[in-house]
Amino acid sequence: MRVGIIAEGPTDQRVIEAIIRGVVNGHAGEPLELLVNDVQPALDHRGTAGHGGWGLVFQALRERQHIEALQANDYLVIQIDTDVCEEIGFDVQRREAGVELDEATLIARVIARLERDMGADFVANHWHRVAYAIAVNELECWLLPLVYDDSKASKRTGCYQALHHRLQEQKQKGLLQPDGRSKSPARYAQVAAPLRKAKNLARAREESPSLDAFASRLEGIAAAHRMGPPPIPVP
Repeated sequence: MRVGIIAEGPTDQRVIEAIIRGVVNGHAGEPLELLVNDVQPALDHRGTAGHGGWGLVFQALRERQHIEALQANDYLVIQIDTDVCEEIGFDVQRREAGVELDEATLIARVIARLERDMGADFVANHWHRVAYAIAVNELECWLLPLVYDDSKASKRTGCYQALHHRLQEQKQKGLLQPDGRSKSPARYAQVAAPLRKAKNLARAREESPSLDAFASRLEGIAAAHRMGPPPIPVP
């Protein structure tokens, strides 16, 4: 089962990979061999990930990288956070008539925005091969249940700060590279690793509807794949 990931950055890719493995490994049925490939950002010739940012997700879609990804992968995951969804270029409002949208509605509108850049024909023909990881509001919110067992496990704002602070309280490494200026993909992989186990993933899903929506979609994909992988390449 080959899965490509278009994400905001390399740290997000590592978290998404852990969730994919947790769903596939914990799903009923025969074990699946899983290969996860980074599409955006991709590794350069030195094995270093490129720059990240929500704008690069939309750029990748406008450049048709999602089409190329499905020529080499069975499925594609597209990840983006909602914390800055109202910024120009993202263009998704989180309120209507002054009222905050519920998570399901916000996620649906972000997906519709992504699909606008993906193209109607692609969506109509290949929707069953795409899963959307829409984190409300930061992907770090999905990791909080791994370090908190109180109300902070379900926080929706300030999640990066809360996670980083909690790790330091527990005398663990934070989330940054040694230079202290950028996030560490390797560290995110370590923090997210417990999500590879079904019990930990189930606990995290209970605290986050947006994580649960993503994991539920992956469960459907894994079940369909066991019945027969989709044809490749994309017509």
